[in-house]
Amino acid sequence: MSNLTAGVALTLHLGLVGEYNQVHPYARYTYDSNFIVGAYYNSEERVSGYIGYEIDITNKVSIELGVVSGYQSRDLLPMGRITYDDTLFIAPAIEYDSDNADTVGVVIGIQF
Repeated sequence: MSNLTAGVALTLHLGLVGEYNQVHPYARYTYDSNFIVGAYYNSEERVSGYIGYEIDITNKVSIELGVVSGYQSRDLLPMGRITYDDTLFIAPAIEYDSDNADTVGVVIGIQF
């Protein structure tokens, strides 16, 4: 089964130092129930593209793993998030510092 979705996600960036965009329009295509590809307006106010795989844990909880582009710090970054009911999500976040004092935080959000 395949489908195309579009929407907007609202996020909070916890444990991070910088100021980040909190409104993320997105488009996503799901192929064969688990392969995902999409694009969104990221926290750094740039367009990110991603590709990955969605693993269903229960009928409401899933884990998404993949790679994402469009961030200033690296050309490609690993991507992961846990979703609940295709609406709520939580994801790890890292701020890269040139002095190797990287900051680890978390992004929580809701998507419509």
